[in-house]
Amino acid sequence: MQNIQTQQALTWPLPTGIAASNEVTQIARFNHYLATTETSLADGTRVVPNSETLDLILQAWDMFGVEVVISADSYIVRK
Repeated sequence: MQNIQTQQALTWPLPTGIAASNEVTQIARFNHYLATTETSLADGTRVVPNSETLDLILQAWDMFGVEVVISADSYIVRK
């Protein structure tokens, strides 16, 4: 008997609304993304992307329409 376990990588939510539009300012996109998304790690810890990661999230969306994987150094713990 074979036991195969699969784990899906945790990713940042895709941008929506204003955050998904490259026709508004970067600051407006950042603010909308932070105000409208909630992200939790597997253990339930709530996190927000750091500024570098937030920029990568929008770039990945604009260029490829893909999500960015959450990595250990990509977030700030939300209190």
